[in-house]
Amino acid sequence: MQFAHYLGYFLMSMPAGWMASKLGYKGGIIAGLLIVAAGGFWFIPATHIVAFWAFLLGVCVIAAGLTFLETIANPYTTVLGPQRYAAARINLAQSCNGVGWIFGPIIGAVFFYSKNAAGVSTGSQTLYIPYA
Repeated sequence: MQFAHYLGYFLMSMPAGWMASKLGYKGGIIAGLLIVAAGGFWFIPATHIVAFWAFLLGVCVIAAGLTFLETIANPYTTVLGPQRYAAARINLAQSCNGVGWIFGPIIGAVFFYSKNAAGVSTGSQTLYIPYA
């Protein structure tokens, strides 16, 4: 899982920088969000394919979209307001990332390790819910 995640970062790092200069802030953020959404919605057919590679592909595409977003949104955060508060804005934004890293797995466990009314683990049948 980690290899697929960081592969997305590796594959998109250079194209994201190039595309950021072509699309600008607004177009780049929209493109990044669309890539993340495509990766998230890929989990719906992946649950029907029921193969591990299908889930890894979704993780890789989401990571590629996140790379795109981070390449464009981080510099955009610094130019949004007064220059003297640029560092504070980027630090606040990155702090929210940390909160997500803490609470995301806790909330995700509710979906990944849940059981239906009969007490049977739902596992991969509900895996698409948090991604969609």
